[in-house]
Amino acid sequence: MTLISGVLKGPYGDPRSGVTITLRSVRTSSTVLSLAKSQSVTDDGGKYALAVEPGAYEVIISVYGAQPERVGAIEVYNDSLPGTLNDFLGRPGESDITPEIVQTVDRLRAEAAASAGKASSSAAAAKVSEQNAAKSAAQVVTAFDNVRFKLPENNTNVSTWFLLGQFKNAGQNGVGIALNFYGSNGYNGFVYNAGLSRLMLRTGNLGASDTTNKVNRIGGTFINDTGTAILDIQVIESSRDNYDIYVKVNSFTINCWYTVEQITYANAAGLHWEHKAIKQSVEPVGVMKIDMRAGVSFPQSQALPDYATVAQSAIGGFGTGPIHTEDAFAKDNKSSIQRYTVATANRPGNVSGGLLTLPVDGGPSCAYFATSASRQAWVGSSSTALPSTITWSRLFSSSDQPTVADIPNLKDWGLTKGVIAASKGNFNAQMQSRRGYVGTDPIGNPFKDVGTYFLDTRSWAVTQTGTDDSYRTVQTCYGYGVNAAQAGKIAVRSWNGTAFTPWVWMWSEANTTVDANGFIKKASPIARLSAAPEHMQADYLDGGFALAGYVAVNGEATGVSAERISTGVYQLKGSLGLAKEGWTIEVPQDVNGNRLCFVETATDSDGVITVKISKRRFDIDTATVVAGEAMDIPEGRWIDLRLTMPVREAVEVLPPEALVSNDDAPSETNAAS
Repeated sequence: MTLISGVLKGPYGDPRSGVTITLRSVRTSSTVLSLAKSQSVTDDGGKYALAVEPGAYEVIISVYGAQPERVGAIEVYNDSLPGTLNDFLGRPGESDITPEIVQTVDRLRAEAAASAGKASSSAAAAKVSEQNAAKSAAQVVTAFDNVRFKLPENNTNVSTWFLLGQFKNAGQNGVGIALNFYGSNGYNGFVYNAGLSRLMLRTGNLGASDTTNKVNRIGGTFINDTGTAILDIQVIESSRDNYDIYVKVNSFTINCWYTVEQITYANAAGLHWEHKAIKQSVEPVGVMKIDMRAGVSFPQSQALPDYATVAQSAIGGFGTGPIHTEDAFAKDNKSSIQRYTVATANRPGNVSGGLLTLPVDGGPSCAYFATSASRQAWVGSSSTALPSTITWSRLFSSSDQPTVADIPNLKDWGLTKGVIAASKGNFNAQMQSRRGYVGTDPIGNPFKDVGTYFLDTRSWAVTQTGTDDSYRTVQTCYGYGVNAAQAGKIAVRSWNGTAFTPWVWMWSEANTTVDANGFIKKASPIARLSAAPEHMQADYLDGGFALAGYVAVNGEATGVSAERISTGVYQLKGSLGLAKEGWTIEVPQDVNGNRLCFVETATDSDGVITVKISKRRFDIDTATVVAGEAMDIPEGRWIDLRLTMPVREAVEVLPPEALVSNDDAPSETNAAS
């Protein structure tokens, strides 16, 4: 872990106390999961001390409970030195080091080296040249003498490509190099984490006239014996006789290394290996052939297996051509893959196909899977007990769909076309699981009216007596009613073995509405009054609303219409007035919850509702909001009116005027500020 500590200061150098510093992991590392957070609060002197695991983190600051703010990101490595939070935030990330910066640094280095060379005396230059030559000679000698290099680390959860290094000055005619890799991804102490693998590369015998990076100028074999950190290898001849070796490093690979082995060649002067370890953003594509192999090894403490054991997979049909069987029954209780025909005993169906046999346990039980060329499928089971037969069950798919004959009771479950509704069906008698039960005027339906309704029942048995009290059931009723008047309404209840609970209604567009301010309310006859319906937004008619003059009405308010009399004055006809219970008017509001207008309503004896809209005015004498100057409903907004509608008979439809008989009823008034 790396210590990040210091004093958090303000712009004037004042220490910041009580500041919460939060580090949130950007991605999963070897020790920290993605999005994990840790917090620390500065003391009275603004001091902080954070012991941080290696990884990449977002830095979030919260001052005295204010809104947290992201101030930057840091990266902590295994070899990071301690420092302040400002030190880590000020360090450039990988994205900050652009190719232009790298080129500038390289140019400055070259210029500095050239200047130093010109300023040096010839004697000193000769001495440096002598030392460099000796060093280069030593490197050439030792570069292949079991020299260890660190494998590029990939401390992420995805595999990553790296340019491992370059095999330089490797001429043709069999110049070779071997790379031995030690370790693998993960480090939990299991034997498969002690990976050991080897890459052998050898050049070909192509002539000087052949093009650079031509296939077979070099080839290789990669052998993975006990697990590896390397998933793939690509080789590209970037220039004549210089080969770039790319490796795909497995996720969470750290603390691994590799060695290079080589001998000298007369036809490869200056042959050497250059370690690179450069991360790649694009997957490399090479033309050279690398044979990726998995080795087979056996523990030294045990005897080597005999041929029959090694070849058992082929004997069982794995990795071979078709092996015919005359009897699908597995007499020896061994796994196998075989072919069967219409002449094979214990076959499923009357077709030819393939058969997979799987021993279930150490005893006589076997499981089977069979499939035909026409994509029919079966599963089966057997034992060696007499008779030696297999019990098969058919599997169905989109390519092999069942018919009613395949599932005899399919219609009883409401899953086929043309189910006949049960006349006076009894929902109170449905305790067992059953889908798609249909009843006309059913007993126990939550709508308590006539019509057709659908019931899904799901249950489980606490005992196996089969009596009603042995079941625990959930029923879901879907409304339809007469002429789909109740469509879209759903109710749920449960059976506890003794009694049903009351029906609970699920809210949907069929029994709720969204008011002018975006709130969901229990539905009933609703009218949305607006000043200019043609300028309303698309959601004005959402939820099954239809336009009728200056209002949009839902299905329960069908027959209601409105007209604009004058500025701020509207009349609604076709209802019995506003609702007698619950909410009646919803006035549009601004983002702060302030109503945008003042609303007054009056209902005549014939049910005609007059709505007056005016500006809101504060009356100093009464300290209340009262009606001001007349105005229309704000453009793009509407006023919700909850209505009382005439009773509609299911059989005989009467004109609206016949449903209003009390012409002497007094006018009702209402106001909403």
